[in-house]
This record gives sequence, structure tokens and C-alpha cells, in this order.
Amino acid sequence: MRNTLAAILLTVAMAVSAADEVVLTGTVDAARLRAVTESNPTLRKLDLSGADMTGLPPYSLAATGIEEIILPDGLTTIGECALAGTGLRSLTLPASVVWIGAFALSGCPELTEVTGGSLRVIGEGAMRRCPKLASVEFGADLDSIGTSALRGTALREADLGGCSALRAIGAWALAGCTDLESVVLPAGIRYIGQGAFFGDSAITTMTMAGAPALIDDFAFAHARSLTEIDGEGMDAVPDLGTGVWHGMDQPEATLSVVASMLADFAATPGWQEFHIVAPSGIDSEPKAADEAAFSAVFAGSDLRVESSVELRSVAVYDTAGHIRLSVADPADPCVISAPQLQAGVYIVAATLSDGTIVARKAVRSH
Repeated sequence: MRNTLAAILLTVAMAVSAADEVVLTGTVDAARLRAVTESNPTLRKLDLSGADMTGLPPYSLAATGIEEIILPDGLTTIGECALAGTGLRSLTLPASVVWIGAFALSGCPELTEVTGGSLRVIGEGAMRRCPKLASVEFGADLDSIGTSALRGTALREADLGGCSALRAIGAWALAGCTDLESVVLPAGIRYIGQGAFFGDSAITTMTMAGAPALIDDFAFAHARSLTEIDGEGMDAVPDLGTGVWHGMDQPEATLSVVASMLADFAATPGWQEFHIVAPSGIDSEPKAADEAAFSAVFAGSDLRVESSVELRSVAVYDTAGHIRLSVADPADPCVISAPQLQAGVYIVAATLSDGTIVARKAVRSH
């Protein structure tokens, strides 16, 4: 009888250890989660929908084989390293979740998406080294993206335009996201951290709805496919750190700004190297500025301006943004005699027939 009972208990123990799905209800803390995962090494699905908890405890499920987790309504935080190194394939956050802690989901090789939540904070390294992570919801409440938070993920777009509370993007936050194709930055952004988008070689377009006070060192270095920056939301010229655009072919990238800011950008090192245009908003020939072959070159005291699109006017600015010369209805080519201009760097801005404004740097050597 004793042997029979022992056999039954052993069978039950083996059945528990082989469980691949567990449902937990009532009060759930870190100790209970650790006990469940240690006694169920094959656990793949954990249902906490009926659990009484407000936070998923730090390190509580790290390095387990869990592939699916159902979180309870009312949960507010995902603790530090809580799900790091797991086999999660996707994660749906209850609307109550506002905080993903440091390294909470880092190193999850099969994680493809994180949806839901009302996130305010994505902590340091929160989703770092998740090479299949292609989709993350960025909500209006997000106000902080930590250092390396999404580094090395497979995001295809980073649309932060609706994140009205976001003021800063941490250092290396989205670095090494080689599938990232488009970036939208919100109006309130004030700081883009060092290397924030470093090595994101697939980015082709970026929209800047506001003007950061500072874009730090190497923030967009090696974003070599970036060819279009919509900067019409910028009302000031952001300061630049070292090597912000390193590895880019800036003259081949178009920077669109409002007409009132064109001279300021064209006079500022680090920005003036772009092909700067100020679209008019007229739709009759929307591609004219991009297609225009526009040049401005000094030959002695004469300035020769040529364009493949008809010129409406030409203006010459010094690097302080002061207008020095202007010509209305210029000939084609336009040759401006300018003996009063001393040797130095000038910004030549032309209004095209469709109302678009383009600008080039011109150097008078003597």
C-alpha cells in the first residue's frame, strides 16, 4: 500500500513538473512565480488574468521558457528584468500598464510585438536585443525612452508623432535598428541622445514636428539612406553635437523648412550641407524642387545662378542671415554683378516658378 501511494505521489509530481500551462489566481508575488517556474520547467503559457497584483516583480520570470503570458487588468508595471531572456512571442499589455522597467523584456529572441498599455516610461534597455521585435505601440502618454531601450530591434517605423509628452530620447535608444525606415518626432521633443539612431541604415524619411534644443553626438551617424527630412515644424535651428550626420551624403538629402527659417538653416554648419528647400504648399508641381538642378557659383565678382526650373527671384544672404542682394524675375541663367560682396561664404536662395524655395552655399574666394 505504501509503495502504491508513493507511486501515485511520484506520478502526480511528474505531471506537475511536465505542465506547460498554468493558471494562477489570488495573490501572486515573486516567490510564488519562482516556485511555479521551478516546479514546471516545461511551462510555456502562464495565465495571470485572475491574479491579484499591480506589478510583475523584478526578475520573477527571467530566463524561463514562457512563450505566452496573460497579464491581469490593473497591472501597472513590468519590473526590472521581469521577462528578460524568455521565449515570449508577443506581449499584450493591459491598458493600466504605464511602466516597463529596465531590461524588462531584453534578450527575448522570438518577441515580435508589444501592444496595448498606456506607457509613460520605457526603461533603460527595456527591449534591447529583441531581434524580431517589429512593432511597439507608442501612445500619447509616453514621456521617456531610456538608454538603449529599443536597441537592435526589428522596428520598421518609429512613429512618435502622437507622443505629446515625450521630451527626450535616451542615448542609443534605437541604435542598430537596421530595418527602421521612417521616424516621426513629436512637437515637444527637446533632446535626442547620443547615438540615438546610430547605424539605422534603412531610414529614408524623418519628420521633425518640433525643434530639439540639442541633437547629441552621432545621433544619426551612418543613417546613410536618409534622403528626406521634413523640418517644417522646426521654429529654431537645433544645436548639433559631434558627427550627428556622419556617414550620410548630406547634399543628396533634402531638408524642408519653412521659408522664414531657410536662411538660418542655410547659414548653420551641420545643417547647411543639406539640400535645403522651403516648399510653398502649392500643389501644381509638387516635385519641382526635388527635380530642379540648381547651382550658384561665383566667378570673380559675378554670381551665376542656374536652375532647370524657371526662377521667380534670387536672394543672397550672408552667414548671419542678412540679405545682401535680391533680384526679381531673373534671366536664365542669372548673372548678378556683386563687386560689393567681400570674399566669404554666402547663401543663395531662389524662389522657383511653383513657389518652392531652394538654397545653395556659394563661396567667393577673392
